[in-house]
Amino acid sequence: MKKSSFIILVSGLLVLAAAVHALRRHSAVTAQAHVEAAILAAPVAPPRQILTAQPVEIKAAAARIATKLPAKSKSRHVALQSLATMTSVMSEFGRNAHSMDDLVRFLDDSKSRPLVAKDVSPYVGEMDLIRTRSPLPGTRFFTAQYSGSGDERVLSQMSFDLEASPTALSEATQSLREAFKVSGEPQMKSKDQVVFDLGNGYLASARKMTWDDLKDSPTNAYGKNDVGTIRVTMQMDQEGD
Repeated sequence: MKKSSFIILVSGLLVLAAAVHALRRHSAVTAQAHVEAAILAAPVAPPRQILTAQPVEIKAAAARIATKLPAKSKSRHVALQSLATMTSVMSEFGRNAHSMDDLVRFLDDSKSRPLVAKDVSPYVGEMDLIRTRSPLPGTRFFTAQYSGSGDERVLSQMSFDLEASPTALSEATQSLREAFKVSGEPQMKSKDQVVFDLGNGYLASARKMTWDDLKDSPTNAYGKNDVGTIRVTMQMDQEGD
């Protein structure tokens, strides 16, 4: 094979690989939006009190994390308790030892009023999306997405919003560090986002949302007062496979 032909062949393969990777990412986003649309009409209750029916592990972890998040006001203290609880839920139910049914049962027992939507997408196959309708104070829009079915079902992502404040991003970052016991440097860090590689095929992140991030949400109703909301997420590392 001539050198010029070999270079053209390699270049073509690289372009094809990049196109396939971009299609995978687009398909995953499209599929998630498709499933989320199925629960758009579900009513969301006003924030309530801190979870009362917590497994011992989550209650202990949340209490430990909350001590690392000093608050300057009573209302902020309550929001940070919620943050500590929800990142503990992420850490606990993000493990392979827990199934989607375990998470739904916990949310139901905790009076979080989970709603589960099931769908089949041509992009990624069977999917389930969980959303709570009774969020903890200072948080909104908890969702968890699972792909596959039966014993093959795996967690794709779990996320919730933390109300905006000047210290919210640093608080969310610290809560993720404590919940997932992350000691190393972030995989990525900027003034508006922090991403941790959890070392198990998942990433944990906290991101300050702009109006461009919020205005076209297919499922959540946002106003301009929500700019600065922190999106806290645990998700599969799409770049790692």
